Amino acid sequence: MSQPRTFNAGVSGTPNEIAGRLFIIVCSLGIAIGVVATAGMLLAASAFATASTFVVPLVATFEGFRDAGGTNAVTVTGSWTMTGVVTIIGAFLLSFFLLRSSGSSADNNAIVDH
Repeated sequence: MSQPRTFNAGVSGTPNEIAGRLFIIVCSLGIAIGVVATAGMLLAASAFATASTFVVPLVATFEGFRDAGGTNAVTVTGSWTMTGVVTIIGAFLLSFFLLRSSGSSADNNAIVDH
């Protein structure tokens, strides 16, 4: 009989398990920062190339236009605070799902169908 998976983010466990959890959390933050930065750069490049405006509500506005000389330009206005909030939420969700799905290998090996 299979047992349901549960989220166990407690600090109990061996030092290796705690270090593994911290590593997952730090890597999730790095991945979230990379995704948000890449999305911002892609939106800025698209606004620049197409001379159009893209708006991410509460986060940033990417306004592409042609200047007086006829060359493309882009202006980015936004909130660093909301960008940080979006990044932290993304990192939290990623680490939550990774920690929930990984579990410990001892728990996964102990489940036996009868």
